[in-house]
Amino acid sequence: MKRFGRFSFWEFDQAWGTPGYYKAAGVLFFLLYAFFQVLWEPIGNLGETASALLGLIAFFIFGKGLRNSGAIWLLLAALAVQAISWVLMYQYWPEWVPDNPQFDRLAKLFIFIAVAWWLGGSTRNTLTVWALALVGFVMATFIHGDGIGNWTAGIIDGERIGFGIRNNQHASMLYGVCTLGLLVFYKRFIYRPECVLWRLLLWLILFILCVVALLIGQTRTVWIAVTLSALVMLCLWLGYQRISGERGDERKRIITKKVLMGVLIGAVAIGSASWLLGDTLAKRGMKEHQV
Repeated sequence: MKRFGRFSFWEFDQAWGTPGYYKAAGVLFFLLYAFFQVLWEPIGNLGETASALLGLIAFFIFGKGLRNSGAIWLLLAALAVQAISWVLMYQYWPEWVPDNPQFDRLAKLFIFIAVAWWLGGSTRNTLTVWALALVGFVMATFIHGDGIGNWTAGIIDGERIGFGIRNNQHASMLYGVCTLGLLVFYKRFIYRPECVLWRLLLWLILFILCVVALLIGQTRTVWIAVTLSALVMLCLWLGYQRISGERGDERKRIITKKVLMGVLIGAVAIGSASWLLGDTLAKRGMKEHQV
């Protein structure tokens, strides 16, 4: 995998054969989409539309054997189903349907084709995009709505906070994804290849922000989802450690140390949350418990 031009943080598989100027434009719009989609929606929408259009054009022009892949057949099937549905509805119940089939309702779900094109099969590119999306989203929660007032109202006054992002639960869901991502990729984030202090501190700050945001968001379904997901991740990791590599005493000590560190971090987070927001969390957790 070769680095893309002067962008040392981005890699692009040259075998895809896309011209350099075209790649530069497509990747630029794609990064704008990732960073600004929540932070500044007009720019994010521009990046989304442009990167999707350029990516699909590149896919059909330079994709060669990929043009016959399952994703394209699924896209054609989705368009066909929507067209047939609209024709039949228009014939029998025209008052219930719009004047055109509005293919974008299903076609936009296949934006992943363009996304996959720009990522070019690179794990580095994928992590770069996720990191940009994380930073852009966290910044948005300090800007939208009441800005810093969102956080103070949630922490000090015990209010349920949505950070001015759609409905209250949307920000909580996104923060739940950010929390799980930071947990899964903590090693990639902190180590390069050894522990780097500033990266560790940055990870801790982001992780604490995500946990606090989850709590003041007061979305119970997200609390349950993140807890269950973290437990499943732990079980999968323990299972992987058991079946891979050596099983000596040293390895067991390392695994035990990591598990204990994770339990300690979780205990500190839960203890801090109970101390700061105990009454608020208890009231929210017990609200409508009979339902």
